[in-house]
Amino acid sequence: MISRPRGTVAGFILAVAAAWPAAAQDAQSAAAGGTVTEARTSVPVADARVVAGVMGTLTAPDGSWRLAGLAPGRHTIRFRRIGYRTESVTVELHAGADTAIALQLFPLALPLDDVVITASRRPQRLADVVVATEVVSREAIDATGAADVAAVLTEQTGIQFHEGHPSGAGIMLQGLGSERVLVLLDGQPLYGRISGNFDLARIPTAIVDRIEVVKGPQSALYGSEAMGGAVNIITRKSDGGGWMGGARLTAGGEGRFDAGVSGSTAIGTLGLSADAGRRGVERTPGRTVAAGALSERVDASARVSWHARPGFDVDASVLVLDERQRWASSGLYDFADNLQASGGAGATWAIDAHRIRLATHASYFDHLARRSQFDRPIAGSGDRQTQRLAKAELLYSGPLLGLVVDGGVEGRQERITSTDGRIEGGARTLASIEPFVQAEWSVARWSIAPGARLTWNEQWGTTVTPRLAMRYRAAEGLAVRAAVGRGFRAPDFKELHLQFTNDAAGYAVYGNPDLRPEHSTNLGAGLEWTSVRLYARAQGFWNDFQDFIETRADPDGGSLLRYRYANVSNGRTWGAELEAGVALEPIRVETSYAWLGTEDESTGQPLLGRPSHAARLGATWTPPRGPRVSATVLHTGRTPTERDGSGVISGARDAFIRLDARVAQRLPAGLEFSVGADNVFDARPDAWADATGRLWYVGLAWTVSSPSDD
Repeated sequence: MISRPRGTVAGFILAVAAAWPAAAQDAQSAAAGGTVTEARTSVPVADARVVAGVMGTLTAPDGSWRLAGLAPGRHTIRFRRIGYRTESVTVELHAGADTAIALQLFPLALPLDDVVITASRRPQRLADVVVATEVVSREAIDATGAADVAAVLTEQTGIQFHEGHPSGAGIMLQGLGSERVLVLLDGQPLYGRISGNFDLARIPTAIVDRIEVVKGPQSALYGSEAMGGAVNIITRKSDGGGWMGGARLTAGGEGRFDAGVSGSTAIGTLGLSADAGRRGVERTPGRTVAAGALSERVDASARVSWHARPGFDVDASVLVLDERQRWASSGLYDFADNLQASGGAGATWAIDAHRIRLATHASYFDHLARRSQFDRPIAGSGDRQTQRLAKAELLYSGPLLGLVVDGGVEGRQERITSTDGRIEGGARTLASIEPFVQAEWSVARWSIAPGARLTWNEQWGTTVTPRLAMRYRAAEGLAVRAAVGRGFRAPDFKELHLQFTNDAAGYAVYGNPDLRPEHSTNLGAGLEWTSVRLYARAQGFWNDFQDFIETRADPDGGSLLRYRYANVSNGRTWGAELEAGVALEPIRVETSYAWLGTEDESTGQPLLGRPSHAARLGATWTPPRGPRVSATVLHTGRTPTERDGSGVISGARDAFIRLDARVAQRLPAGLEFSVGADNVFDARPDAWADATGRLWYVGLAWTVSSPSDD
């Protein structure tokens, strides 16, 4: 007997029959199988994850699946596929018999049932968050063919690239650059900024399950650096559905090479996943000239989760990255050797609707900068800088006094050491304590969530960052969101304690221990409309910033031109973002447009490095058989890059239009062959902030999972 599936599943068809041969079926075990199709077109759905307890499988290209060796009795079987509504069915299985299930899945233009965690630091449905959250799924990541997170975000969201110094690929949110965008890995800060920029090209896509992006100040929940927003990279983990494994190999132009292996398994209540890979390309992120450039990375990651008992879970994870970069500059070669390690462990207690989490996190980053007239660095040369972060947190989420409360306290210690004399005393340590709370009140169609964080730091003192967010569900499928909040960025070690002198060039730069944190005030509002096949979003924002930290001339510098960091810059950014998508299986089309205005208060001129216009158009064709095709057109408008002595814009980068395309064909035995190219038409705008030119590649991936027929 089959019970009614949980939730309303229009078009759901179930048939129970003993039509499959039972000769190979153990008399004491049961089996289930059937087909999964798209609800309105009846097209088979391949690669849907089918899970019953700890056993699982993927649907074949014809939508078929089978699980054997199940214990007789009642089972809840889950059907999950990115881009479709997740469905469950409860079925009674009998010993020695096969149960056939024909299921139809509904495609979603926007997966509102997806669970996200970044918006409130707790699991929530995407439809229920009070601040707009963008999700880049694993399927969307695969469609790009990209090897790193920076490339994915640029192609899949239209988020603007922000070059680092001397190299690096960061991102810009609402006109605020990478140094003011917080990067998280599974909810914990990733350390390893160089000159304020975190290079997202370091992070491999192979370890990523999804990426969550929240724009606007998130300091009330996450503290410093989240002035422009937060990017949370969620890594893959075992889903409790048996085991999976795979290998990948991609090769292409300009020496592109990407190879790796991965696997996950569930052993009782223990889930394990791991990945190891190596990547390389003859380019350096954030450097225009590709001649002589090189980036090589080796990475390994692992994640463990243990469901110790009902209501008590333990997890741990680690990521290690070893990177080598080279680029040509002024007739010499520059080298950057970076070692990054990040890891943590935590325990979560769930008591009814209350959730308590205790976690620790550590991050380490070692940066060795060298220069040589040869294309190999000189052994024993260079300047080394190391950054360390140790963090502990106690978090709570649950109902209190009719509210849903998210809060906790975090303590952290940061330490930096430098061998080049640029940090006063050679080493510095900073400690901070940060309690925060957010309370969400829901009544009728309204949800209102005030929150605030208090940050105390032993160097620069105390700051408070409040936020008020709301969501109003005006009608079925129509949501209105608005938020007003404060953001801040604490001065970093360089800005506080730098001591750098360049006698040959005749200048010196010094830190300022009296610096205050930067602050911003943000107002944002937007509409989101969704249906099964269509979605549309519109959002506007106004961001006013104060006390941005920059260098200014020190009149007491003596014979040297002396600069010192100070809180000197005020200004604002404002703009609007539009996004829409349609799912007409087997075709999905998405488009977006962003308009940005900026102003430096001291000059009345636009901020540098920010394009006023940007647009994206992407399409994916996924037929039941045959190749899967994806293409994305990206437009970045003219971008100011220079000022003259009076502060007027005197130079700009040309607009850049590029087409990325990829074709992938699934083959027998779990293989997939792909071919693609970034910048298909080889557009090469002058003075672009990164290497351009066509970059083609071919790839072969192999995936194997728990056998579907035991």
